[in-house]
Amino acid sequence: MLVIYSPQLENPPRDKDVSLGFSLITGKVGSTKYVELKAGVNRDIDADLWDKIKVMPLVPELIEIGAIRVEEDVEVISEAPVAKGGLASKAVKVSLDLVNKSFDLELLKEWDMAENRVRVKNAIARRIKQLTEGDG
Repeated sequence: MLVIYSPQLENPPRDKDVSLGFSLITGKVGSTKYVELKAGVNRDIDADLWDKIKVMPLVPELIEIGAIRVEEDVEVISEAPVAKGGLASKAVKVSLDLVNKSFDLELLKEWDMAENRVRVKNAIARRIKQLTEGDG
């Protein structure tokens, strides 16, 4: 579960670097659990703890004005794009040569999406700039 805390939405607005802390009495006698909500997205808040926190003073008001939102954590898995006839299988020197000789913007953008090597990515960006700004 994700708990998103936006202190800027409080009235009066608070600083972005503020946090809320909650001390909860747990099952054992004398033991407490401290939960801190930092500004921004707080991941992995236990649902049982959240059930206890959301009824504490101030929290319902913060939820009502939108300073605290609760969302389900959704895992998104996608495969990295693979360029057709990409540069990954070629040596750096050959790749740089191909980039510098290319006049096809679409192909350069496709290579840029699939490329991981910094020198080649920089060469692609430089070549795209040359072609779009008229220096190529």
